[in-house]
Amino acid sequence: MAGRQRPEGDSFRGRAPRPWVRSGLAFAVAAVFADARSVSAAEWKSSMSLNLSTTATDNVLLGPRGNQQSDLILVTQPTLTLSRDRGRLRLRASYSPSMIGYLQGSRTDVLQNNLMANGTFEAIDRFFFIDARAIMTRMFISPLGPQSADSAVGTFNATEARTLGISPYITGRWGAGGTYTLRDDYTYTSFGSGGLTDTTTNRVTARISDAPGTLVVLSGDYSYTSTDFGAARPFTSNLGRGRATLNIDPEFNVFATVGYEDNDYGAARYSGSTYGGGFEWKPTPRTSVNGSAEHRFLGTSYSFSALHRTARTSWRFLAQRSEQTFQTPAAGAQSINTRSLLDGTLLNRFPDDTARAQEVERLMRTLGLPDVVGSPTAVLAPRIVQVESIEPSVGLHGIRDTLLFNMYWRETTPISTNLTGGIQDPFSTSAMIKQTGAGLTLSHQFTAMTTGILGADRFRTSTRSSTAGTPDFETRQQTYRMSVNHMLAARTSISATVRMSNIDSTQTGEIRERAVLFSLNHLFQ
Repeated sequence: MAGRQRPEGDSFRGRAPRPWVRSGLAFAVAAVFADARSVSAAEWKSSMSLNLSTTATDNVLLGPRGNQQSDLILVTQPTLTLSRDRGRLRLRASYSPSMIGYLQGSRTDVLQNNLMANGTFEAIDRFFFIDARAIMTRMFISPLGPQSADSAVGTFNATEARTLGISPYITGRWGAGGTYTLRDDYTYTSFGSGGLTDTTTNRVTARISDAPGTLVVLSGDYSYTSTDFGAARPFTSNLGRGRATLNIDPEFNVFATVGYEDNDYGAARYSGSTYGGGFEWKPTPRTSVNGSAEHRFLGTSYSFSALHRTARTSWRFLAQRSEQTFQTPAAGAQSINTRSLLDGTLLNRFPDDTARAQEVERLMRTLGLPDVVGSPTAVLAPRIVQVESIEPSVGLHGIRDTLLFNMYWRETTPISTNLTGGIQDPFSTSAMIKQTGAGLTLSHQFTAMTTGILGADRFRTSTRSSTAGTPDFETRQQTYRMSVNHMLAARTSISATVRMSNIDSTQTGEIRERAVLFSLNHLFQ
């Protein structure tokens, strides 16, 4: 059966036969976030900021040459953050709606939502917990379409993704120090436009482990995952593993795994044994290296990560090859976050999490840094896909200079068929989507109150056709930014930015955009 499409701006909608699912899920998430009746107000931390900006652009809809349309855009963006890290309830939430007005009428005024909320409620002391999350963010529909760094420009290739999730779980100890966990992760995602179907993922995981501290530690895990794209029959996956870990010393261990999997992906079914191994090495509190490889139905899946921090730097290297059920922020396909890179560079100087978060926010305001640096675009498709990627990144924070840099290489190929029919699917004619690119942001403090920022993002996205006679597609895009940020007071700043974007695509042709942006930001405390 075909999944249903919905007009832009529609709210959360699930499949008609199960309206109780989304209402019950929303109620459960709200209950976790709102359970503060017995909590002292002193245990909450909150802040609010207001950003007012105006952008003059010569190509507001990112039209090809000969179809440019200029406009003057006004954006009002309040941001409310709320956090609590004590007692039975822990919460971190940030909501930032953007009210966008187009003064020359290039399109109707819009409201764009940006919400990131995560909470944990300890229902039974040290035994029963409930995690909840709510996410609203802007995502690109097609990785081959134009991608503007400004959410108010070129909106036809973007949609609002809305995710609710709840994860009840129990955890405890048994025997002489062993542990066990049983967890159910339920996630529901809908979209505001773009012919994208609602998606529900339910993942049940059970883990048990022997007592640590011995030479050999035995453990096991089992997971069942069901992914439901709209009205289509769900994809399911079963995977069980046993693991033996050899603790060579407190800093280094190696492990081996063996198991069995059974995956029903519509027209394709994969089952068979799995086996592999890996290592975990942490030579210092500031350095960690982890690697693993496993024989599975897709060949050899692997994961490698390395992290090293110094007093003012953070170095990361990530590489992986595995299957993914759906590429959304809730599923871990997030952009490289500026706050995360800064957090790594400040860990040694600010070991306290709260103090470090406050310093990161101060630097974001005073340096006028962007929320993200260059990163691959999530590929939205009603399929199970295989993702292979390499992503090194570095953050350097000196006395007057800050540098953030990220590179990426990613190939996404479909594993399953599309059972929804008539739904936006980039793999309907493509056998593979390849993305390569890099992002750089460099800031320099000329004075204690004035900072200059240079930024550049370059990427290339290409496809390999799955049908004879169908051409391959390619998009190349470069965006350059130059900004000056000045602090009028401790909590008030103004900035001016010049932006240039160049896009060359076999689908849309040549696109150019030039823009000037002025903004005023104030933090209410």
